[in-house]
Amino acid sequence: MKHQHKDLKQLMPIIVRLHQMQTQQEEGYVMITAVTMMLVLLSLMAAYLLMTDIERSTTRSFADSNSGFYAAESGLNLRAEAIRQDFQGYNRPSGVSPTSMDACINQVSGSTGSGDFACQAYSFQSHNANTYVKENPDNINPYPTISVIPRGELYQNLNMQEYTYRIFSVASKSGELNTEAILQMDLKSRVVPLFQFAAFYQNDLEILPSPTMTLNGPVHTNGSLYLGSNTTLTINGQVTTVGNLFNSRKNNNNTYPNGRVRIPDGAGTIQNLLSANNGTPTTSFLSPANLKSIWGNQIQVGVEAVTVPSPSFLNASGDYFKNADLRIQYQPTSTVPVTVTAINRTSSSTVTFSEGQLRSLMQPVMIVTRNTQEQQSLCRGTFPTPPSITPALTNLQAQAVVKALQVAIASQTSPISFSSISQPLTGTGIDTTLLTLIASLGLSNPQIALLTASTPAQIAALQNNCFTAAPLQVNNSFYNNREQRSMQILQMNMKGLTLWNRDGIYLQFSNGTLSNNNNGNGFSADQLLFQRAAADSNAPTGSFQNLGLAASDRTEGGLVVHETIDANSFSTAGGTQSPYGFAITNGANIPGPLTIASDQAVYVQGDYNNINKQPASVLADSMNVLSNACLNLTTNALNCGISGSMPNAAHTTINAAFLAGTDISGTGNASGSNASYSGGLENYPRFHENWDRDTLTYRGSFVSLGTPQHVNGTWIQQIYFAPDRNWDYDTDFNNFALLPPLSPQFVYLRQVIFVRIFDR
Repeated sequence: MKHQHKDLKQLMPIIVRLHQMQTQQEEGYVMITAVTMMLVLLSLMAAYLLMTDIERSTTRSFADSNSGFYAAESGLNLRAEAIRQDFQGYNRPSGVSPTSMDACINQVSGSTGSGDFACQAYSFQSHNANTYVKENPDNINPYPTISVIPRGELYQNLNMQEYTYRIFSVASKSGELNTEAILQMDLKSRVVPLFQFAAFYQNDLEILPSPTMTLNGPVHTNGSLYLGSNTTLTINGQVTTVGNLFNSRKNNNNTYPNGRVRIPDGAGTIQNLLSANNGTPTTSFLSPANLKSIWGNQIQVGVEAVTVPSPSFLNASGDYFKNADLRIQYQPTSTVPVTVTAINRTSSSTVTFSEGQLRSLMQPVMIVTRNTQEQQSLCRGTFPTPPSITPALTNLQAQAVVKALQVAIASQTSPISFSSISQPLTGTGIDTTLLTLIASLGLSNPQIALLTASTPAQIAALQNNCFTAAPLQVNNSFYNNREQRSMQILQMNMKGLTLWNRDGIYLQFSNGTLSNNNNGNGFSADQLLFQRAAADSNAPTGSFQNLGLAASDRTEGGLVVHETIDANSFSTAGGTQSPYGFAITNGANIPGPLTIASDQAVYVQGDYNNINKQPASVLADSMNVLSNACLNLTTNALNCGISGSMPNAAHTTINAAFLAGTDISGTGNASGSNASYSGGLENYPRFHENWDRDTLTYRGSFVSLGTPQHVNGTWIQQIYFAPDRNWDYDTDFNNFALLPPLSPQFVYLRQVIFVRIFDR
């Protein structure tokens, strides 16, 4: 036992030691395990943080890439819109493209291009887009590609000018050089003249004629379209609307029976409009699905609106003023009530007319005929009997007397009435000047007495000459019943202007005082208004083109005339009830392609452009048509504007596109009420006469870009009987070469290619 006990004592320290060692080993193992676990956790945490950072970087990179893409895309869109705006403003993009995108990014001197194609940088928050444009070489030809919009597309069959461009855009983060996105867009800019439509309206369009009416041409409205007729209305052309299509009246919801409105489908088969509603009249708009089912692309509703110029483009700061070849400003209270500026676009020279030249434009023009053809065409083949003077004047004396008469008329400080041309000279003031001018001719007293007792027309006939009325004439006696006020109108005599440009004589004045008559010879007005073209023997006999009186200008396709009133000096001209306007008279023969534009009311009087028809248009705040009867041939003054009455009209023919403001009908009136009716397309021209059984023959295009800005009297206030309307679209306008000068247009872009480039 003792021995065993001793052994136990000896073993105890060993056991304790072993236990301590085991404990230490276990603690070390635990420590190692803990440290290992900590290292693993730290590794996992580091990996997590690394992955999070990578993910965050990836997300940020992805976001930056997206933002860069959108920035680059925005750059493309801005450059594309700049191209569209150039065309909309009657310009064409021009310049030189940069050598490369690197030249844009690094701003390499001399290599960043110029004009509309140069490098252009845009900033979008924290991203930049560097852009530039390349032009298709085909655009550089003098005339761009002219083609027809394919059938099935919007505005099918219309002619268009098409230009092709390629735009590049590279995006990067602000302050960094790394590229985020590279985009390329190829696009076609399509320019479509508005005068290719039989009717084009910015607002709601109503075509609701009483007699039978046929429109041969496309019809478009950026609003809704209301069609109806008391007999039949036929539209032979594509119909497109941004809004809805109705077979009822807008102002009172009156409906029309089936068969009144007819439009051919895509195959050319005439279809009744109410077929879209099973032949049942309705005040609701017609189902777009039914319209498409029956007419296909021939009738399209809900199309995208066309961006058009605002009516202000007719103002003295608009495109027509800027691009005009001739600017006429009416100044009603001035001693000389006009200013005239002629711009030669070929030589870039500008002539502001002097006081003497302006005074001459207000006087009758002696037409100095060159031959029998001119006598018959320009003097209408009739001459007053020359004065019988005894002893007879020699030929040289007769020439001197006739020339002195021209100078005597130009020397007058007040406009001479056209009627005075047919009245004896005695006591007119002209006779005194004439006597002074012919004093050196050695005429006898009996000869002088016979001359002064003669009329200017008789004296002019000594050399087979005749007179036409003053190119510019003020008329303050025209009463506009629709506006319910007298109008102060400046009449522009197209024949007078054209003949003054060759045969006119002017003197020099200073503040109303004659200062120089060029030794009694006067100064020639030859080609002051425009350069003349050579006579065209192939043109119809008697036309200005045949007689060598036409204009040679073709800078904008022909002559552009802008007429306005200084609204700063005459505030009512800028208001909604302007008492001013411009009239066009004696316009049957015009001096070539011609556009007349004004921000005031325009009155087209008598036959217009029906002798050797030229591309022509008239643009105005409101459009008024006066017949051949509305001109006193003795005084050359408008004579149908009479308060509360409507003198009889006469058959009249007009060949010109019209652009003017038109009213918009209200809605919700009692059945049958016309109080808020616009008058519809059939009353687009404003009438002032009794046209009963008289015909207005019209070939052109009706365009309305909004409501009148300055002459806003309502249709219901007009006093007139409507003409028989022989109206139609002028199919000559389908040919670009036969469009009027500076024809208004809309531009739309057609994207051809849009790609993202991943390697540069």
